[in-house]
Amino acid sequence: MIAESESAGWVVPEELRLLVQCGDEEVVGEFVTLFRSDTTSRLQRVVHALAAGDIAQVRAQAHAIKGSAIQVGAGEVAELSRQLELETAAKSPAEIRETLDRLQATFERVCGAMESCCGLQSQPNG
Repeated sequence: MIAESESAGWVVPEELRLLVQCGDEEVVGEFVTLFRSDTTSRLQRVVHALAAGDIAQVRAQAHAIKGSAIQVGAGEVAELSRQLELETAAKSPAEIRETLDRLQATFERVCGAMESCCGLQSQPNG
């Protein structure tokens, strides 16, 4: 059974909860694993794009992360991604980096909760 951890920034969306109730818990685990893998890759792209001054790429990746986070119920990750996306229009690279650092830390915390609740093995970053 999959349990959520709202205090860790993760609430299982109703669609995923229904999959578990129908016996498709393995599919939910695969979905969570894909979220971690894809978002890890996208965060690395954000880091490189920010270092290169490619603000359009930072914005595009933040937008994609936001969408994925919403789908898996990672509300804090989605909110920080939204904030990062908005900051690309008006903030300095240093301010954007601060938000990116918070996003990365929150993502790791949420993934830990997901792995714990789904019984998944921790995946190394990068």
